[in-house]
Amino acid sequence: MSQVRKRAKRAIQRRTEHLAEALRPAPPATVAPATYVGGSRLVSSPVFVLSAPGSGGELLRGILNRHPGITAPDDLGLPSIKVEPKRGYTEDVMGALGLDRQELEHLLWDRVLHHELGRSGKRIVVDDSPVNVLLWRRISGAWPDARFVFLTREGTGAPEYLQALAEARSALTGLTVRHEDLVRNPAAEARRLCDHLGVAWNPDLLG
Repeated sequence: MSQVRKRAKRAIQRRTEHLAEALRPAPPATVAPATYVGGSRLVSSPVFVLSAPGSGGELLRGILNRHPGITAPDDLGLPSIKVEPKRGYTEDVMGALGLDRQELEHLLWDRVLHHELGRSGKRIVVDDSPVNVLLWRRISGAWPDARFVFLTREGTGAPEYLQALAEARSALTGLTVRHEDLVRNPAAEARRLCDHLGVAWNPDLLG
C-alpha cells in the first residue's frame, strides 16, 4: 500500500473516531430509586392478605373467591418474579427512565394482577401469599392505595412472620380477621370482609 493511501486511510479512521465520540450519548444522570407515581399502576388498589404460614389463608381465599366481584387465586408468589439485567448498561438505561430494578419488578407484579383481573372478569384481586407479610413495607410503598386484611391464628406462625405481622398491623390500615372467628361464624366475618372491600354481601360466599 502506498504512503498516500496509508495516510488517507489513517485520516479517514481519525475522522470516524472523532465522529463516533461526538455522537456518543452522555452518561445518564444518577437518579434516585424510582418511587410510585400516581397513575402508573394498572391495578391501583389490590388486596393483600398479610398472615403467617398456617393461618388459614386457604379458607379465607375460598370464601372471597366465591364473590362475583372478587378473584382470589392461589398463592401468586409475586416476590418470586424478579428482574435480573444481564448487561451492565440495562440498569443505566432504565435509570434514565426513572426505573430502578425494584420498580421494574413492581411493574411486572402489577401486570400479573391486571392479567388475573382480565382472566377472571372480576374487579377486585386478592393475593394471600404468606411471604407478603415480610415485604409489607415494599408492598405498601408500591401500592399506596392497596387494601390489607390481617389474618391471625393463635398458636401458629414462625416468629419472623409474627413479628412482621405485628409491625404491619401497627403501621397500616386494614381489617383484622381471626381464623377462629372465621371458622366459628363465617357469615359474620364474610360480611365484615365485604364491608371492608366495598362490595355487596353475597350469600354465595358461604358455599
